[in-house]
Parts: sequence; structure tokens; C-alpha cells
Amino acid sequence: MPDSSFLKVAAFHNAFNLPVNIKPKLPEIESDMTEAIEEEFNRTISRLVTLIDKLKRGNTTDNSRLRRIRIVVEEFTEYLEAEKKNDLIEIADALIDLEYVIHGTHLEYGLPYFALFYVVHEANMAKLEDGKPIKDLGGKIIKPLNWKKPNIKEVIDNA
Repeated sequence: MPDSSFLKVAAFHNAFNLPVNIKPKLPEIESDMTEAIEEEFNRTISRLVTLIDKLKRGNTTDNSRLRRIRIVVEEFTEYLEAEKKNDLIEIADALIDLEYVIHGTHLEYGLPYFALFYVVHEANMAKLEDGKPIKDLGGKIIKPLNWKKPNIKEVIDNA
């Protein structure tokens, strides 16, 4: 049974006409985009590997923040590498690992996950205007004029 945050993300996808597949499958990539995507993957992975190396060299004590950053970067790098290989099994593994690490970071930092998720979800859903998403020419969802940023500080202050 999916948790409520997963169902809220599904509701967002439905409201904003974003893909929701019920069977595991990799979305198609336009063939003319493959080279550009590969170049971006390589640049991003290179930057992340450099960051990981710096964090490992500079981390002589057990600093939980540096450890958390390193773990998130490592898991995200694994996700990108799986995407590059078009390996749905490794993508699934990397995404769950990322989710696990992100939830663990909320726990270590004492962040109220569900309250934070709720205010961000409400702000995202407020991007609908008359029940429909507004998109720019490139298809990116844009914020309506009356849209308000979620008040993350208030949620944390009241935790």
C-alpha cells in the first residue's frame, strides 16, 4: 500500500498531466537527444565524483552532515549511472536507496517530514489555475501570479 506522500505525488502528476505508468518501463528518449543527455550525464557525474572525493579527503571525523552529503551524492551518482545504462533494475534500486537516505537525513536532522511534505505539496498544487497547469513554451510548469512559496521556516519553527 503506497504511503500518503506517494499518493499525493501521483495526484500532482495527474493534475499536471505528467506521466504515470502502472507497469515498469523506461520512458523513450528522442534519438537526437541521446548525445546531449550523455554529455550532461558525464558532466554531472564528473562533478559529483569530484565532490565525493573532496568530502572523503576532508572528512577525518564522524561529521554526520558531511556523511549525509556524501551518501546522497553517491546514491544520486548511482542513479545517473543506471540511467546512462538504461538499466531499469538499477534505476529502481538507486531511487529506493535515494529515498531511504533522504528519509534518514530527515530523521538525523529532526525535520518534520510529513508536515514539510504537506506544505510543499499544497504549494505545488496551488500552481494550478482554474484546475489546469500553466506551462511555458518549453512545457515547464510556471507559477501563477498569486502563487505563494511554502513557509518551510514556519513548519520547522513549530516542530
